[in-house]
Order: sequence, then C-alpha cells, then structure tokens
Amino acid sequence: MEKRILCSARVMTLIVGLGTSMLFSSLVYSAPTTVVGSGAGQQGETVIIPIEFDDGDIDLAAFNITITISDPSQFADFVPMAFNGDEAVSCPAFVPVSNGLMQISCAIPTGIDNEVRYLVEHLSNLPLPSEIDFGRLALEVASDADIGEVVALTLTTESYADPDANTIPPGDSTSGSVEIIDAPPSNLDVNPASIDFGEVFVGALSAEGSISVCNSGEVGSIELLVSDILIDVPQFTLTTGGDCPSLPFTLSQGECCTQNLVFAPDQDQLFPGTLLVQSDAGIVSSDTVALLGAGVAPPVELVFVQSPDYGVAGGPLYGGIEVHVFDTNGDLFTADSSTVVEMSIVTDPSGLAILSGQTQVTVSNGIAVFDDLSIDQVGTGFVLRASDQSGDLDSGDSDAFAVLPLDLLQDRFQALD
Repeated sequence: MEKRILCSARVMTLIVGLGTSMLFSSLVYSAPTTVVGSGAGQQGETVIIPIEFDDGDIDLAAFNITITISDPSQFADFVPMAFNGDEAVSCPAFVPVSNGLMQISCAIPTGIDNEVRYLVEHLSNLPLPSEIDFGRLALEVASDADIGEVVALTLTTESYADPDANTIPPGDSTSGSVEIIDAPPSNLDVNPASIDFGEVFVGALSAEGSISVCNSGEVGSIELLVSDILIDVPQFTLTTGGDCPSLPFTLSQGECCTQNLVFAPDQDQLFPGTLLVQSDAGIVSSDTVALLGAGVAPPVELVFVQSPDYGVAGGPLYGGIEVHVFDTNGDLFTADSSTVVEMSIVTDPSGLAILSGQTQVTVSNGIAVFDDLSIDQVGTGFVLRASDQSGDLDSGDSDAFAVLPLDLLQDRFQALD
C-alpha cells in the first residue's frame, strides 16, 4: 500500500494504493494564484523576474508552478533535461525570499524543451504561513541573444496531486516577459595619437614606447574584444612589456591596459608607420597611433682632419689639430656633442717626450679642436693618437711630424732679419 499525505490548514487528501481516492472534505482547493512579473536585460546579463502570490493566501501545503518560456534559446542557463525521479536537474535559478517556511525544488518535464517546473512545499515541521513572499526567477540572457526579442513567460499554478485523479483543477495562468535590450556599445579608445622614437642608431634598439587600450563605453556597455594589434612597418614591434594580456583579449567597461613597443632601424633613414588596434567595438574613438623614428648611422671612429705641420720643443704645434667623429657612412656625426676625445703620443722618436696642454676636449657637433698642445722633446716622426674615453670608437692617428729645437727656430727668424 502506498500512502501520500498532503497537509493543509483546511484540507487533507489520502490516496490509497488500491486505486480508491477519498476526500475528507467536499471543499476542493485550487493552487494559489501566482503572478509572474516582467523584466529586461542585456546580452550576458542576469534578469531577475519577481514571482509572487496575488493575495498572499496559501491553500495547499504543496503545489506546482510551471513556467513556459516561449524561446529558451535566448537564455544561457535554460538547458532542457529530463527529470530523473526526485533529482532536481539544471533549471533556471529560483531565489526564494520567503520567511523560511517553504522549500522549492526544480525539474524540467521529460520531452518538453521550453518548460520548467518548481515544486513549492511547506516544511512539515513548521506551521503553515498565512502569507508568504514567493521569490525571484533568475534568467541569464545568452551572449548572442537577439536584440529586441521579447520572450513570453507564462506561469501556471496547479495542485500537487495525482494528474490522473482530476480531482483538483489547475490554478490561474499569468504572463510576464523578458525583453532583450541593446546594451550601450563598447568604445575603443587608443592613446596617445602618436609616438616619436627620435633618432636611434642603425642596428640598435630604442627605449620602449607605450600605448593604452581602453574600453571607454558607458556604464553597462558590453565587453570589448581586441582581436589583434597590427603595425605596417616591421621596424616597429610589440614587446612583452605592459599589462595587456596575450592577443586576443577582452576589456570590460572602463578597463584599460598598456601595450609596449620598440623601434629598431636597419637603415639610415626616416621610418613613418601606423599601429592599428582591431576590435569588435561598437564605437571607435581612436584605433590608430602614428609612429615615427629615424635610423641614423652610428659613430664609429675618430679621424684627424688636420694634423700638426711641425712643432717646437716646449712650444706650440703649428698647423692646427682637429679631430672629427665619423659615422658608418664616413660622414661627420654632427649629433655628437658629448664624446670626450683624449690626445696622446703614439710614436715618440725621442723615447722621452711628454705631451702638455689640454689633452682632453669634448666634441661639439662632432668636432674636437686642440689648440694648446706641446711636446718637450726634439725628433722627427712624432705621431699623435685621438681616443674616446669610453672606448666605443676606433682611435685615429695623426700624420707624422717633426718637433724642432727652439734655438733652430730662433736662428731661422734671426736670419730673416
């Protein structure tokens, strides 16, 4: 014998396994009239639909609420599944907001792909409430839901009775809806508008530049997908610096990230380029950055363009001394005003000579002039060497010259008198 007892403040039904059904009261109660509300949501958003009793009365200790959804494909978590015994399967979430005297379970009827059924039961160890707030239905709108679609929700209440008995009629049906509304569009905003890397030696790498990529859409706007970042000139490349994730990546409303890049010229010329951020943005405030960099031939050597004609021991070196910084093309490297050139004697026919005067000069526009050097020994075949203190440049040597004795020079001038 199978026994099912449903308790109510006013009615009790006893079903006996012999097929006999008996009502202890001639008064038949329908399930309470329940009202489903309406709402609106954006793609990917959870919409909360209120469900409540219209009069607050509870006629039965247990009853069904069936919600028919006209287009379940518009919701991410509505997955039609068979109901297996008493096991609740995947259903749209229901959040009870009652006083704790009722419990709710969920099922999707077998073979019905657009209905969800909730069983509302009174907790047997607590008194049946006279009034109760029902709850809220939570439906997650699919990320690809159709904008403008209005999904009808039809709610029917019915008693929790043997459907074959036909002793208790179903309750009223009410209709609500969920409207799929268009979210504010994402807004791609890339800054700055331009980056100038300046002059960079051919074969060298510039310091990193940085761009910011932002979704500056209005509050509630949809997520922004950045699919690629393209640069049309290969001398500019993205680096792992910055905090943008690996491509592709997404940015929520108000979110920004930084992407770094560098310039590596391979020729002595100007390089203009453009960086383009590709995305699915509904609005594009800016998506390009103008890039500019100049490749310059690096300085490689020091060259004497003016060597001494001769010198006088302990006196001046005549004819002038001028050293230039040359680049890889053999041209004057005018961008250099910082290299310190140091002068020394590399060939000393006397073996004892000392070089005096200002032996260190900082170049100006690639040129260093030495105008007060002197050698204290006499000899033929002296050679000076110009070197940079950092050792980055190849040294240059002067032409050979002689240093004459002072009295010889004086005799020459006296003979002219």
